[in-house]
Amino acid sequence: EGVTVFRPATLTALRQESDYAELSITQEGGKAALLRSPVVIGADGTASTVRTLLQIEVETTDYQQTAIVTRTKLANQHAGCAYERFTNQGAIAMLPLPEQECATIWSLRSEEAEKLLQLSDLAFIAQLQEAFGQRLGPFVSITQRHSFPLRLVRAKQSVDRHVFLLGNALHTVHPIAAQGFNLALYEVAVLVEGMVDCLKSGSALSVQDLVRLSAQTEKQQQSSIQVSHQLAELFSTDRIWQQQGLGIGMAIFDIFSPLKKYFLNRLLGRAGKTPRLLMNMKDA
Repeated sequence: EGVTVFRPATLTALRQESDYAELSITQEGGKAALLRSPVVIGADGTASTVRTLLQIEVETTDYQQTAIVTRTKLANQHAGCAYERFTNQGAIAMLPLPEQECATIWSLRSEEAEKLLQLSDLAFIAQLQEAFGQRLGPFVSITQRHSFPLRLVRAKQSVDRHVFLLGNALHTVHPIAAQGFNLALYEVAVLVEGMVDCLKSGSALSVQDLVRLSAQTEKQQQSSIQVSHQLAELFSTDRIWQQQGLGIGMAIFDIFSPLKKYFLNRLLGRAGKTPRLLMNMKDA
């Protein structure tokens, strides 16, 4: 109630006035609509149309890696647990889905990814099982495989008058450790908290509020992007001694709970001032 969804629709123009932004969209069948709002949230992905229409420049770092994405059917229950395995072939994330399935994201060198994409489903499952191990039990089947190149993409600004960019539209990071998702949740929480505080005071978000909220997210953005970038660089090494050292370090990290808890709280945006949406009931 109170929400109008335009879908499917294409944003064709974005114009900003002193008090509002105006969006021109085209719906299915060529029907046009004109929307006006004092705030526009651009959360439309790496190839953001909002960002492109505003001519906001981006900085790009190519990791020379590719992510293979599929859904993997398991023989056993995953118990709602997510796993990430770091191997010399790249990181493998297994994220729980309903009905004994996991979303699988396998990041590895582009030339190796191309070879895996050419395999039959059965051969790919065998390679995936060998690389990931038996922690989740046997893999039964996969859905269609998709792939995309891995790049760090950062917009040079997050606010343009009435427009606030967040998530992949603002920064697309390496999928290792899922920092892009965590960071997007943090930004949403900060923005919602700012909106609620303004509404409680009887006002709407202003351009100055958007700039202030953007500044509030910068420290977490820098931390999350740095972690993702450094992990991607570390786990792409070919040096045997570095691989062995990383393995030992990860094992120590896994069993040393205080360090792990501190590190995870930092990654989740809960190390300093925490937005209310990121607090659970116990913390609140």
